[in-house]
Amino acid sequence: MSSRRQLHLIKPSSLSYGGELLRTRKGRSRGRPIDTKATMHLVLRSSQAKGAFSFRQRRNQTAISNIVAKFSKKFGVEELSLANVGNHLHFHIRIRRRHFYYGFIRATTSST
Repeated sequence: MSSRRQLHLIKPSSLSYGGELLRTRKGRSRGRPIDTKATMHLVLRSSQAKGAFSFRQRRNQTAISNIVAKFSKKFGVEELSLANVGNHLHFHIRIRRRHFYYGFIRATTSST
C-alpha cells in the first residue's frame, strides 16, 4: 500500500508581518495575522509618555492596570502578563476570537 500525500487546496498563510514585508505589495495586501490558538505578544507605545505622562508614574500605572483589567474581562481577552516600561507596554495575551481583539485594542487605547 503506497502512502498518499494530502492535497492542499488552500495555501497556508504566513504568520509574519511588518518590517521589510510592508515594502512589497504582497506584504501590504493582508492584514495583521491574529492567532487564536496561541498566545500573542503585543506592544503599545506612546511618544508622549514622558515626565508626568510616563506610564511608570504611580497614578498612571494604577489607571493602566484598571483599564486593562476592565477591558480584558469585557472582551474575553486573557491577560497573561503586563510589563510597564514607561513609554510602552508589553502584553502577553490570549485571544479566543478575532473580533474580541479589535474591541479590546480599540477600547484600551482610546480610554483615559
